[in-house]
Amino acid sequence: MSAFRPAATLLLLAAAAVLSGCSVGDRDVSGDPHFLVGYRPGEVYELARPLTLLRIEEGYFEALPPGETREYGKPAGTLPAGTRVMILSLRHTVSAAPIQWETGVTTEARLVDRPEWTVTLNSISGVRWVSGDYGMKTGVLLPDPHRLTLVDPPGIP
Repeated sequence: MSAFRPAATLLLLAAAAVLSGCSVGDRDVSGDPHFLVGYRPGEVYELARPLTLLRIEEGYFEALPPGETREYGKPAGTLPAGTRVMILSLRHTVSAAPIQWETGVTTEARLVDRPEWTVTLNSISGVRWVSGDYGMKTGVLLPDPHRLTLVDPPGIP
């Protein structure tokens, strides 16, 4: 009976982790051609129009379409058209949520003029669905040409 007790405890802890929404997988897919259907590391984009900047935490921001707000973060001003953003990396994350599993590819980017600032592009990007890990479809962010213009050639000017 004592051998059963640790296994039962481990099973209970694993079930609690799944039900509470824990990360099942998280990996860098910056060099995986399967996930390079949108942004690519090293690309530099210019904002085609001004965007709202929301501070999530120190040095970490979210770019929003003008006029949009969120229940989280603090307004941090506006990014003018022409501001450059460099794509740093892509990460594929799979999470076990209480009702369903969730999966997506996040894009880490930074402002070229403020390299200490990381900015998320989720709210100003489109999504393309591809096959992901664990047999699930996953959303990969795509640049929205109405908001971002690829600088050619890619790279820091």
